[in-house]
Amino acid sequence: MKVKLTNGTTTVTLETIVYNTTANGTWRHRTFANISSLLPLTTTMKMIVEIADYTPGHVVEGGLDKFQVLGALATGINESISAVGQLNAEGNPFRGSTSINYNLADENKIQNSIVVSDILGNIVEKHSLSTNSGKISVGGNLSAGVYFVSLMNENGINRSLKIVKTQ
Repeated sequence: MKVKLTNGTTTVTLETIVYNTTANGTWRHRTFANISSLLPLTTTMKMIVEIADYTPGHVVEGGLDKFQVLGALATGINESISAVGQLNAEGNPFRGSTSINYNLADENKIQNSIVVSDILGNIVEKHSLSTNSGKISVGGNLSAGVYFVSLMNENGINRSLKIVKTQ
């Protein structure tokens, strides 16, 4: 049996139990703490359990008695502060629309905007920002798909965030 964890890009094996493992066939308590030290956490995290027969032709079974996710859980993914500022999405993936929180790093009144682009780079929404921090709604008129939200200033410096709209 193999227990793996994936974020959609990277997959790590948390545990491998082979046919000659001590106490094989009994319940084993396992805790995997600090998962973020193994791979970057994303909204597409999945646990994979593989059960296989060492020699084909035998009945194979495996299972989980209890599975828990503990710790601070968030509905958005916070991005680090860049030369432009900070972005995060409240709800990602989302249906309908999602709220984008922004906090500009530049106190000067440089013209800033939030631009939403599709996967091909086509601009599908653009919002001019008049305050240094706030919240805007995006995606209400978009089809299901992957989009990029970019916080941009007039110097072309940006900070981007991937968002996913589901049906």
